[in-house]
Amino acid sequence: ALPIYSAQKLLVMSVITHGIFTFLFAASSSYAVSLVIRFFIGVTIAFIVVYTPIWVEEFAPKANKTTWMALCNIGVPIGIMIGFVAGGLVPVYTSLSWRSSFYIKCLILIPLALFTANADRQLLDSKERAIHSGINQGAQPTTAAAQATMFLHGLKKYLSDLWATAVQLSQIPIYAFNVLGLSMMYFVVTALQNFVTPYLRNEPFNASTDTIVVGFGLSVVTAPVVGVIVGGLIIDRIGGYHGNMSVASTFSLACGTLASVVGMFCMFAETTASFLTSMWIVMCFGGAIVPVGMGLTMASVPSSVRPYASSFSNIVYNMLGFFLGPIVCGYVIEWTDLTWGIRSTFAVSWLGMIFMFAALIAARAHEAHEKRMKAEDQEASKASDSVIAHTTIVSVPRSS
Repeated sequence: ALPIYSAQKLLVMSVITHGIFTFLFAASSSYAVSLVIRFFIGVTIAFIVVYTPIWVEEFAPKANKTTWMALCNIGVPIGIMIGFVAGGLVPVYTSLSWRSSFYIKCLILIPLALFTANADRQLLDSKERAIHSGINQGAQPTTAAAQATMFLHGLKKYLSDLWATAVQLSQIPIYAFNVLGLSMMYFVVTALQNFVTPYLRNEPFNASTDTIVVGFGLSVVTAPVVGVIVGGLIIDRIGGYHGNMSVASTFSLACGTLASVVGMFCMFAETTASFLTSMWIVMCFGGAIVPVGMGLTMASVPSSVRPYASSFSNIVYNMLGFFLGPIVCGYVIEWTDLTWGIRSTFAVSWLGMIFMFAALIAARAHEAHEKRMKAEDQEASKASDSVIAHTTIVSVPRSS
């Protein structure tokens, strides 16, 4: 779907419709209606999330791809922190309700939509889209009904291709294991976001709401930002992830292992300060994994299937990470207690390390295969040159 439709137009449509559903969510007073609207809020933001790594992979300079990926990912923790603090503190210390933060967001989206609509199209649309558009220019439908039919046909074909490509992608070990490893990281972070407030309110912490909102909010934004930037810069300094997948995978595994080890200290922390400090370190090393992991998922697949690879990876992130994390943690809390729910969440990070270790093995095997194929090609080229040279010598007539 991405090569068929203009990315710029889809980005503008996504921002506008996202703003509309955000406004409706803030204005809704029905729980059922709010759930439906919340679903469409996620749908409208999906294209932006899917297209970002594709855009970085195509437009970023080769020497700075990881840094660009890191900068794009900074917005996520910053947005989470602003929402976390605004939603927790604004209603307490002002006369504004929690709905006001959503209305403010709608106002911010207006200049964003205008900026995107007036930006240079060549800076947003992929080259593949431009080529495709040039070939098919003049064959576009003019009526609204025809355009709607084309869109539905394209959507059906996209979903069909996505499923077929998903099967293909699952057979690429570097891609599959990196996606699963990142999913486990999102699992841990999302579960903690949902249950850290009641956890710190209980014994032995007995922390106040202000301490939790400010302390955890600062941890959520500053730690991943530091990790994402530093991780991206380090990988770019040592050659990036293109053609250097085993080194990048080793870096991800090292950061993930350190985060998991410090997470064990979080399990048994008994003061708010020690818990939040350990959490900061966990999120910092976890943030360092994100740009590298996302870069590897894009670099490990052919450019022709990257839109599908990005879509499928985000489906997995949402299902196994953002959705499953709070659900599993909630059930563990229901079956046991809050303490074991948090501890089991931190334990899941070690499952992510298993996937990242498998990704490292796959990366080394891939590079060994590439090196072997290159050597065979060189030998074949030398043999071909030798045959040509021998044929030339034989074919030269002898002088009498």
